[in-house]
Amino acid sequence: MRQMLESHGTSNAAGYEGIETTLVLKGTNFFPDENQMCGAGAHFDTAAPGFDVTAYSFAHTCPEREPEEADGFAACGNWLITNNDPDINCDCSLFNDGVLKAGCENFYSLKWDNPVVTYEEVDCPPELSALHCGYPYATEVNMPETCASNLDGGDGPGGPDLYCGDGICTAEVGEDCNTCVDDCNSCVEECGDGICSMAEACDSCPSDCGVCPPVCGDGYCDDLAGEDCNDCSEDCGSCCGDGYCDDVAGENCNDCSEDCGSCCGDGSCDSEYGETCSSCATDCGACPPTDGDMCCSSNSKDCLDSDWCNENEANCASCGDAVWMEEGSCNGLGKWEACTNDQGTCCGSLSCQGDQYYAQCL
Repeated sequence: MRQMLESHGTSNAAGYEGIETTLVLKGTNFFPDENQMCGAGAHFDTAAPGFDVTAYSFAHTCPEREPEEADGFAACGNWLITNNDPDINCDCSLFNDGVLKAGCENFYSLKWDNPVVTYEEVDCPPELSALHCGYPYATEVNMPETCASNLDGGDGPGGPDLYCGDGICTAEVGEDCNTCVDDCNSCVEECGDGICSMAEACDSCPSDCGVCPPVCGDGYCDDLAGEDCNDCSEDCGSCCGDGYCDDVAGENCNDCSEDCGSCCGDGSCDSEYGETCSSCATDCGACPPTDGDMCCSSNSKDCLDSDWCNENEANCASCGDAVWMEEGSCNGLGKWEACTNDQGTCCGSLSCQGDQYYAQCL
């Protein structure tokens, strides 16, 4: 018996009902006539690692062939037989081999308790039609991955339709550039073969790997790749000095006077560029005359430590809650100083405010 069955079933273990699953199974043999289930109608048993019921099996030889996996082969043999709880009597972790453990866990996850399934015969995929070479090789040394086809008439590597020299590089039957150059080509990597191999890159083989994207900072101003002084000054240098005042690139008279000229003289008094009446009278006008030694004060007593605020009354008006006053004109109490019990005299227009316990000049 060699056929493939696409089987559709629904989980029916308690607490896990209603999950539909599709399996593709390979039929390899028939039940012996003495099997008591043969009179129960069409049915099949699935050979899943760990799920063989040894009490009814006629060919359970796995523990003898792989004694180190004996515990795994018996891991789920009593599942839903001695107890109806689907969460016990199955421990796939008893397997040592990762493939056997995965097979056990996959079948356990179906939660199939002898469900009624629908099935149809389908073509055998190469993953199942190519058999592992267990015999006549005595050991695993130099044993190929596959050596024969499971399909009828398969008497050679890969069967009658799959062989080295058929023009198809078939990995499922072990063909690669080492085992079958005729189908899979040489393993030698060559620039120009249309394949960007691990040993090739855009700089060593652009014909296979494509042109390298521009890299800002590589020391080369690649105008073909769109690099210029605006987006990659590391390679292309600064735009300032090219004779063009590029406002889109952020150039102005303050940071690039070489291209944009001096800010002073453009008719606009630009304080953000540091222009004042003293630094650029052309734009800001002449500074107003000062009366004696005047200064800007925030406490009506002491001058601020700011040349710009102290330059004129107009500037002082922009220096917070400050007043324009004659320097050294008050020897009394400045703003916020304590004047409790009329101690001293508050400067300028300040007055002593508070009560008998505490007062200050405000």
